[in-house]
Amino acid sequence: MAEPTDRSAGKTEAILEAAKRVFLKDGFASSVDRIAAEAGVAKQTIYSRFGSKEGLLRAMADRLKWPIGAFFQSDGPAGDVLTAVGEATLERIVSTDMACLSRLLIAQATEFPDLARLNYEMGPLRTRGLLADYLDRLVREGRMPPADTTEAADVFLSLLQGLYRHGLLLGAIEPPDPAVRTAHVARTVERFRRLYDLKD
Repeated sequence: MAEPTDRSAGKTEAILEAAKRVFLKDGFASSVDRIAAEAGVAKQTIYSRFGSKEGLLRAMADRLKWPIGAFFQSDGPAGDVLTAVGEATLERIVSTDMACLSRLLIAQATEFPDLARLNYEMGPLRTRGLLADYLDRLVREGRMPPADTTEAADVFLSLLQGLYRHGLLLGAIEPPDPAVRTAHVARTVERFRRLYDLKD
């Protein structure tokens, strides 16, 4: 009984992958017919699953969400948690697909402001909020002195992302290799620990 569901999920995945390839190559002005041909499905299949081309873009934007909250469930040393968060965040930032999808969403922000706002809320704001909540826990547990944790989260993310995100979005720099990323995360965590006097 699971086969039809699996087949349906596979078709949805094929459509999203095709839309990504087409949009990233030729922009949002690309036709649904082109996407359907790329995915090997009927145009009506796309409309029945996503409603419109905007709905398709929204589904692609949903892929930018990631389970970052899981990192903050750890009771391990704060330095280890921040390192894991930093490495995962940088890995996403330097992803070619992520940079391309972000450029596409930025390009359509004026036409679809609700989508742009949703992407901002579910991306940067959500990450900052979860990090601030984690820092609040460190304060309650006596592992970090009292501080404005929202500001502290901003500081950590700014130190972490630096010019990487902007440069990668513009295509002005090449993604740093894993060793460079690891060293950058280690420096960021150490600076943050000293700045906010983290206890572990």
